[in-house]
Amino acid sequence: MCRIRAAIATHLTTAGRTANRLTGLGATAGLAVGLLLSLLMLAPSAQADCGGVQVAKPSKRPKTYLPPLALGDSTMIFALPSLAAEGYDANARGCRQFPEAIALLTGLRHAHTLPTSS
Repeated sequence: MCRIRAAIATHLTTAGRTANRLTGLGATAGLAVGLLLSLLMLAPSAQADCGGVQVAKPSKRPKTYLPPLALGDSTMIFALPSLAAEGYDANARGCRQFPEAIALLTGLRHAHTLPTSS
């Protein structure tokens, strides 16, 4: 743990000096800019916290047709149990982008497992 703290302190000091030289600011402002730059370099990407795909199947599956499909992003994850209780085949993923949803729907259509209204 001490080695990690020493490495961070060295990194912050070096980053502060570099920022001070580049910006011409005082020592405090240079250290603040260096700290900001260090935090930006250490911050994980937004995609790292998105999580995987969450799926909920309906508790009672209709025998004559495929259940309706609910496809969504992180805003739908907590609603999955309720959707499944209402008979939906629900699929949600945090940070899901529109092209991913289109690709999922295309794959379901090609596999003949995309629900239809007829």
